[in-house]
Amino acid sequence: ISLQGEHGYVATLERTGGNVPEFVNPKFNANRTFKKPARLECMMQDYPQLLQGGSVGFVTLSRKAVREYAPVKNSPASAIDKVKQGLDAHCASSGEADFYALHGDFLRCGRDVVIGGKEPGVYRGLSIEMPPRIVLSPSFALIEDDVISKVKGVTVKQGATLVIEGEGSVELEDVIVEEGSALRISTGEGVVLRVLGLKVANAGYRVEAPGVTKAEVIRGFRIVRRDETHLKFEEPGSYAVAPLDLSSDDEDEDDASRLPLILGAAAVAVLAVLLMRYRRIS
Repeated sequence: ISLQGEHGYVATLERTGGNVPEFVNPKFNANRTFKKPARLECMMQDYPQLLQGGSVGFVTLSRKAVREYAPVKNSPASAIDKVKQGLDAHCASSGEADFYALHGDFLRCGRDVVIGGKEPGVYRGLSIEMPPRIVLSPSFALIEDDVISKVKGVTVKQGATLVIEGEGSVELEDVIVEEGSALRISTGEGVVLRVLGLKVANAGYRVEAPGVTKAEVIRGFRIVRRDETHLKFEEPGSYAVAPLDLSSDDEDEDDASRLPLILGAAAVAVLAVLLMRYRRIS
């Protein structure tokens, strides 16, 4: 789409005010009664109809090539019917699985990244293959170049969970989240954190079906946090978590210890080294 020019996007936006013509798209049952309340809709696909001159082209992509397209608009029952017709489910369960898969694809832009296989499951009668649960904050990376610069050697195995949340900057190098384990990294604004050589093994999160609350019932499952390794840094500054084995071990839990090494604001090396064998940092 051309931005400038007589028939460009900017000129079209100024002329139309961004208004796309509305239409009614009713859905009927077999007996011609309404399946759901009819509503007015505006479709982005109708944008070419606003153009006055110029040419319009279209590109068709395979569904699998467009991971970002994962609408959540069908009930569990409707999703099952869609799948029987050979269509995508487009429900809460499939949307969440697609979300994790997209973030896994994003993480693969880094160097030497291995993402484990999917776990098959049935949620509200719908078969879903759940990938490792990877959630990346926008502050972690916005474009592929950000991931390339911040990720060097990361493995997230089948059934594992990796969550990077908060406003800080995080770099990962030689990090392994073992099968079924969970690693959560939380940073505050102004935090610069390097995570180096961690191997995480704990009880992790478990997907349970069916859900309990109304939202979980629609979702088809709930996620129970049994255990996690939580790296939490809230105060502004530069930190590093040094190589260690963050395995969950009840017998050694009482022997947990930590040695922080913090240098000044103008530090030119590792500003904090945490040596810990424990179940959770929070």
